[in-house]
Amino acid sequence: MYKIFLFISISMILGCFSCEKPNNLEQKAEALMKIHDEEMAKMDMIFSLKKQLKLAKDSATSESLIQLYDKRIKSLEQADEAMMEWMRNYKVPDIKEEERVKLEYYDQEYQKMIQVKNLMNQSIDSANIVIKQNQMP
Repeated sequence: MYKIFLFISISMILGCFSCEKPNNLEQKAEALMKIHDEEMAKMDMIFSLKKQLKLAKDSATSESLIQLYDKRIKSLEQADEAMMEWMRNYKVPDIKEEERVKLEYYDQEYQKMIQVKNLMNQSIDSANIVIKQNQMP
């Protein structure tokens, strides 16, 4: 029992070190762009899911199913818009800014991108569930 507890404790400690946030300017900028690029790669999936849901909605006969499709389409559109809004508002910090200000900016933008990521993943997952449950093409 002690060995299991020790193993779990050491694993958790090591896991925390590997999940640390980057702390210098270059690392923060790279981490932000990495998550942005990963989420941008999902934009085609969002477009495809919206298309599938719209086609299914057009052939749906039940009002409740139509409303469900509308809800999932709207969720995908909101995720899409959240990414577009983030990109419109993102500005690379001015070279003249203090490093502290730049670090804070990257932290804030990283948190915004995490929110965008969560919204995108949630809307994609929800759409996939509806598609699977209703056997859509």
